[in-house]
Amino acid sequence: MLWYLDCVASDLPKPDLLYTMQIGMLKLLLSWLHEFLKQHRRLHKFNDIWLSVPSYLDMTKPRCAYEEVSYWNGGEIRTMTPFLVGVLRNALRDPSPSQCSVFDRAVEYSRSLIEFYFYCQYDCHDDETLDLMDNYLCRFHDSKDVFQQFRAGTRLAAEAKQRRMELCAEQDAKLEENKSNTAAFGQRI
Repeated sequence: MLWYLDCVASDLPKPDLLYTMQIGMLKLLLSWLHEFLKQHRRLHKFNDIWLSVPSYLDMTKPRCAYEEVSYWNGGEIRTMTPFLVGVLRNALRDPSPSQCSVFDRAVEYSRSLIEFYFYCQYDCHDDETLDLMDNYLCRFHDSKDVFQQFRAGTRLAAEAKQRRMELCAEQDAKLEENKSNTAAFGQRI
């Protein structure tokens, strides 16, 4: 939309890639991928491939398994993005017939988001790079439904947390009631 404005594109303010893409969207992608791989029993294979990635030029070799990373910061996310799609594609090889479409959409979603992120890093854009960014963004939105079940919004997450707390309180109350009933029963005998 912005490229249709009558202005010089380089004069437009640039978004902060660290917060919008690296710590924003790419970090969410990593959490959704973790759940996706666990659901399809591919997390172990993904970790094995992840740890076998060699260092090359400015890419550093991962120091620990994918699922062992407790916190993804901007630098780690920037380091892993060049090889994430390749590792994912290899971890999802040889799917069952029912998994083919889902696996292809997961790879397409991840690739589209990462390609969009790579184009965002360009210092200068022309019509071609803007068209490519638009294309990858459309492909990203077309395939995002593959992770829908892992994308709980903040309202839904808060509701789930509240319900979990209510259930725990109910369970604690039942345990206390059972303790008092057991103690009273023991005193009667």
